[in-house]
Amino acid sequence: MSILKTLGWNDFFESSFNSYCNLMCDSFLIPGRVISENKNSYLVKTEKGEFNSLISGKFRYDSIFSAQLPAVGDWVVLKLDQYLNQGIIYKVLERKNFLCRQSIDNRSNINADQQIIASNIDTVFLVVALGRDFNISRIERYLLLVQNSGASCIIILNKSDLVDSTTEYIEKILSIKDDISVYPISAKEKYGLDYIKSEIKEGKTYVFVGSSGAGKSTIINELAGFDLIKTNEVRKNDERGRHTTTSRNLIVLPGGGIVIDNPGMREIEVFADEDDLDDSFNDIKLLADKCRFIDCSHTHEPDCAVKEAIEKGILDERHFKNYLKLQKEIKLLKEKEKNKIRKINRSNLKI
Repeated sequence: MSILKTLGWNDFFESSFNSYCNLMCDSFLIPGRVISENKNSYLVKTEKGEFNSLISGKFRYDSIFSAQLPAVGDWVVLKLDQYLNQGIIYKVLERKNFLCRQSIDNRSNINADQQIIASNIDTVFLVVALGRDFNISRIERYLLLVQNSGASCIIILNKSDLVDSTTEYIEKILSIKDDISVYPISAKEKYGLDYIKSEIKEGKTYVFVGSSGAGKSTIINELAGFDLIKTNEVRKNDERGRHTTTSRNLIVLPGGGIVIDNPGMREIEVFADEDDLDDSFNDIKLLADKCRFIDCSHTHEPDCAVKEAIEKGILDERHFKNYLKLQKEIKLLKEKEKNKIRKINRSNLKI
């Protein structure tokens, strides 16, 4: 199998690459996949090896949004400089999908911006540590991010050795999303890892996300069969971890699967729309459709099916409050997006 195919290359990306090459009439262009990202450069793996690469001046100038720049998991078009032993990136090939959040640097800014966590992924492994750091509202946020990406999701409940039973935790997750796979494991005790191994297929890309100290790096090391990534101990006073992974990295496992490890995320600023929210909180959407008023706020209106469900104990009030919180964030995000578009349009008029 070619190096590109082990990295997930398929007809979708090849068609996009050929179209661009025909347009540019340049036979020296080659495809590669971004396997890590530094501040001003990218490590790209190609059929000819791995090359530190910079983006071309025109590419940078034409990129209005940061999400247009390469991210880990992207397939890019580049040209090699044999003298400097580096690549120049000219284009990001069309993404199959991507996982993103609102940029932390811009959360207080009036302009919205995306931070691409990983692109061209098949499945997201959401790693959740059992014990005091378990937070169902945070899990709902992650599930909204995954919903927006279009990738499938599997929840890994790690550190099952810290609790007497995992049943309660599994039931809490299934109460908010009953069609998701949930695997209780203990990476430390090497229990349940076969569940994950059975899901990983050759040529497919999997991204591991979760809070610091959840055990993502330990799990990836176990899947690889050796220590690919340095791991740290969690703090004993609150069971929370220190950042092990400080940058995103794409790794090909010995069995052929492709994994992307991510730094732990304490803050999950959503970048989604109302449709994604409704899909993630489908139980609330179904109830809202039964309200008397189409624009029911579910706070004071008569004949509100949502309020009635909460009063009868059918709908969890915490679940609903988290929905309202996310809904408010999404509305604010849309205002930021409008502001950014207006700013860009004003800049274009000045040219």
